[in-house]
Amino acid sequence: MKSKIHVVWNYCVLCIVVVKGNFIKRPDDVTECSGVDLTFGWEYSGSANVVMWEKLPSTTVLSHVLIVDLLTPGSGYEGRIRHNSNGNMTLKSLKEEDSGTYKCTVTYLLGIAEDSIDVIIYNRLRMPPSITYNSKTNKLSCTVADVNSGIHYTWTLNEEVIGTENALIPKNSGVYTCVITGKAIEMCAVSNIKKNASFSLQMEKPVVAARQPTIRTIDGQSVTLECYVVSAVPQIINSWKWFRENEKGNILSYSPTYNISFVTVGHGLNYKCTASNDAGESIPVTVMVQVLTPPHIQSFGEYSPLENSNLHIRCNISSNPSPNWDQVHWTKIESISFRVSGFSLYFNEISRQEAGIYTCHVTTLLELTSGQILTKTDNKNVTIDVLYAPGSSIKLSTTSNSIITIENSAIPTVLCSANCNPGCAFNWQTPSGTLIAGAELSLGNAKRNMNGTYTCSASTSIGLDNHVAYARIDLIIHYSPFITSILPSKSVSVMEESQITLVCKAGGYPSPNITWSYMGKNDTSSLKSIVDFESLTFVNISRMKGGIYFCHVNNGIGEGHFEEIHLTVTHGPGLSVEILPLNSISVSENETIENITCSATCNPVCSYKWQKPDGNHVADNNLELGAAHRDMSGTYLCTAENEIQSMTLQGFARLSLLVYYSATISFFSPKNKLILEEGDTLQIVCEADGYPFPNITWSKNNNIFSRKDVHYFKALSCGDSGYYTCIVTNGIGSTDEDGFNLSIPCGHIQEDTTTVTFENGTGGSSINLSQINSDSRQSIFIYVGIGGGIFVVVAIAVSFIIVYTIKGQRQIKGPINQQATDIQPGNEYNEILDTDVSSISPSQGVYSEITEDGNTVEEPHSTDDPREPSGGSSVGYSKFQPSNNLDSSYLCAVPSNSTVTSITCNNLDSSYLCAVPSNSTVTSITCNNFESFTRNES
Repeated sequence: MKSKIHVVWNYCVLCIVVVKGNFIKRPDDVTECSGVDLTFGWEYSGSANVVMWEKLPSTTVLSHVLIVDLLTPGSGYEGRIRHNSNGNMTLKSLKEEDSGTYKCTVTYLLGIAEDSIDVIIYNRLRMPPSITYNSKTNKLSCTVADVNSGIHYTWTLNEEVIGTENALIPKNSGVYTCVITGKAIEMCAVSNIKKNASFSLQMEKPVVAARQPTIRTIDGQSVTLECYVVSAVPQIINSWKWFRENEKGNILSYSPTYNISFVTVGHGLNYKCTASNDAGESIPVTVMVQVLTPPHIQSFGEYSPLENSNLHIRCNISSNPSPNWDQVHWTKIESISFRVSGFSLYFNEISRQEAGIYTCHVTTLLELTSGQILTKTDNKNVTIDVLYAPGSSIKLSTTSNSIITIENSAIPTVLCSANCNPGCAFNWQTPSGTLIAGAELSLGNAKRNMNGTYTCSASTSIGLDNHVAYARIDLIIHYSPFITSILPSKSVSVMEESQITLVCKAGGYPSPNITWSYMGKNDTSSLKSIVDFESLTFVNISRMKGGIYFCHVNNGIGEGHFEEIHLTVTHGPGLSVEILPLNSISVSENETIENITCSATCNPVCSYKWQKPDGNHVADNNLELGAAHRDMSGTYLCTAENEIQSMTLQGFARLSLLVYYSATISFFSPKNKLILEEGDTLQIVCEADGYPFPNITWSKNNNIFSRKDVHYFKALSCGDSGYYTCIVTNGIGSTDEDGFNLSIPCGHIQEDTTTVTFENGTGGSSINLSQINSDSRQSIFIYVGIGGGIFVVVAIAVSFIIVYTIKGQRQIKGPINQQATDIQPGNEYNEILDTDVSSISPSQGVYSEITEDGNTVEEPHSTDDPREPSGGSSVGYSKFQPSNNLDSSYLCAVPSNSTVTSITCNNLDSSYLCAVPSNSTVTSITCNNFESFTRNES
């Protein structure tokens, strides 16, 4: 940096003190990257009039303080200068071209101070270096985009340093690498930018081409052969060579051209040209020299092909160039229109008409490289003689290929002729194989055994597989028809629904027409035509197809002929069984039933039997029943059967017989007068018999209240007292009726009422009720006495029924599900004991278990044993009989919350005790030899 100081002098009159200006801070030289801002940081002392910056050697003013608009327009600094408050300058967005020397000049009143700095700006490296190759100059160049300074270059080949400039002359093939370094790279390279580039250089031998790959000429002319380089790396050619093909050691020329001053046929060769550079010698390029010659056709031999064989004749021509197929054609002397182009004359399956003299013509054009065209021609003849067998030329003297005549008439003579080269020999062969030599066939009078084909053969001596030709004529002798066989026979039996085929075979010529006609076995007055075939097939034949079948044969010669076949169709009764007069009969009881007949259509005839409703059989087709009885009602089955081919075939028909009889009461309950209490239940039953089934009507005091056979009263009242009548009727005969009287005293109905009904009791026993305690518990005591006699009134036995019911409120002291066998003193069953049981200790006794199938199982058991009934199949304990001398007492107790189907207590001495808790259900109890005890309500 440099500074200048100007001295100011003063006068004696006036002494003025001026402070000299000076830089008190100078910036260092700057090296920076493009794109950033640079502030020139000079500081100076004193009072400056002007501060000016400029770039040397230019006089361009960059910035100013006191003087305005000194910035040179178009200098590239417009808009990039910023004035700082302290008078310094900032240059924004530095560029590489901003590099240079910058001077700062400070002007004072009495002097000037100057200073300068050097600024180096490097462009930023934003792209990696690249390598280009110029094959014409053989030069490699390494370039860096937008960076022109601060770079050092290093070249390597296969990692060996070979240069330090940005350009390089390569000597060998390989991978050339350019590496860039220097301040610009170190400071201003974009992060991760690649700082080297590689170039794979493959030095290539020259590729040469011929100026004229083909040169056409004739004897005596002069020609020049020339080649040139198409490509080469490098493109500098060191040498040229010309030589003949396969004579590389004999160099004809060392320049790109080779000249032949006088051409002969021997010069018609291929010539090679090569070029060499630093990479080596090129692959030779070929130049073909053609010495053109006129065409010449070689002579033909003799051709004698066999007819229908293939013949190929080629016109062989020597010339240069060889003629194209369209320059060669064939003609035939005997035919003006015949013309075929090409070297070859083809005959596929040659015929005798194609024999003759043929000429091959050739015309060539000799087109020289100079552009001159010469026309040259030649031609040769060839003779074709075709040998042939008679082939299709054989023929007979008749106008058709058959002779039709009638037996015993004269047969006309037939002559055979044909064309052959060489000539033909003739023979005739008869249908039996006999040979007759010569072309004439004479047979005499016609006989039926002469029928057949007669063949004439014409042959030649040439060695061909087809040297023989044939002509045939059919001799057809007509004679009258006849039947040769009938199948399976003239009398046939077949089972219905099977299959059968009737076959009628016949002889005669022409072959006779065969027709079938039919005459049914029940219709002999007319014939019905069926079908015109040799066989007649029946599939699933029916009985209606039985009858006489006629086979007729006729061919128009003489009279026709026929044979008959008797066809019998056997069948079982099938669905043909019927009952006469009707298959459903309704009669009243004691009415006489008309005789019934069962019939069926069978072949052979059927036998019959009837099966009655009671299972009895009648072996006849007639059924005689006589007077109708109600037991006869039901279905009568008629069976018709016959036997065919060891099979029994049956058919059935059914007769429905209905016998009407009047209505009667079959069961009625109750039969006697009943005395019940209010709240009791009652079931009344009236079952009836009769056909049609009777209508049932219940009435009370002649007032109808039900039309059902069973009626149930859930809770009776005293108003239900009265006489109940059941009447049955069905419109046949008289009605039937029965009734009973019901008495229900009127009174208060208490809760837990239990009704006990005894039916069909027997005498001879009594029940002692005196031992039953009558406290506030509900118990049932039964007393029945029978007065020692049976009163019989009109066959109806009347039993006296005494029903005694004691009602009360039960106090439950024990568990409600206690088993009867667990009775102990003090429980709810104390009331039923007729002795003091307080002293009874657990002891061994016998219990009875009632199973679901009604059987009773008895087994020793202790009263304190909690064992349950066996197998889960029992319905509960029915009784427990202690064995501690209870004298004549008997205990029969039903547990609480249980359901017992039946309880049986037998052989009671003088007292009977039976307790049923109010929450238990007992269906039936039998006591003291009474047949039934029915509890209607729990």
